Amino acid sequence: MAGLCYVAAVNNLPKLDLPSKAPGLSLTDRVYISLKQAILSTRLGPGETLAETLFAEQFGISKTPVREALRQLTMEGLVITLPRKGYVVRPVGFDDVLEVLAMRAMLEPPLTAEAVRRRLPHHVDQLQQLLNEEQDVQPGAQDIQLSLRFDELLAEIAGNSRASAVLKSLLDETVRIQMLMPDLQPVRKNVDIEEHARILEALAEGDAEAARDAMAAHLEGTRKRTFAALQHIPR
Repeated sequence: MAGLCYVAAVNNLPKLDLPSKAPGLSLTDRVYISLKQAILSTRLGPGETLAETLFAEQFGISKTPVREALRQLTMEGLVITLPRKGYVVRPVGFDDVLEVLAMRAMLEPPLTAEAVRRRLPHHVDQLQQLLNEEQDVQPGAQDIQLSLRFDELLAEIAGNSRASAVLKSLLDETVRIQMLMPDLQPVRKNVDIEEHARILEALAEGDAEAARDAMAAHLEGTRKRTFAALQHIPR
């Protein structure tokens, strides 16, 4: 299945920066954060070769932390290994989009209902803060990540760590998918905020059924908007 976007540009490696040193953050962690952010934002696009040597030279470090970070990203499914090519950013195909949306539709509505039952007052405040921050940023990578953090936090409030881990992986893929679909951006942000506001209202009122239905409606809206944007991408 053809991908949404393929990039073969190891000679045009984007300039990446390592996050600042912080307590408890190893050099491998810093490389991992830098590479993951570049992959999710599509600065490192699907199908792009990731050469240990070039990243090590760019960061001014040995290849070992780069190799360890790439292995971690491989375990998360964002990077794959190919014979004679080494590490490659995992391509995104139309089937991937369908699977991600279907899995989210199975997981998130019941998790949202459970979040209502487990919520504490500060959870409502945290979700409202995310919504406020999303309103204040321009459409793009930061806006998408804030929007999806809303969904991720709901899963965390639900208290199912295994489901949260699966959903986190799906949301990472959603960031890439949306970044690869510029036709989706003009309509997505305001609608997402409106739909999240309805979910938050139900959660604040303690109505688990209404929250579950609002999340289901949000994901169905996401599916329809995504499919509409897909029509503009050549197969």
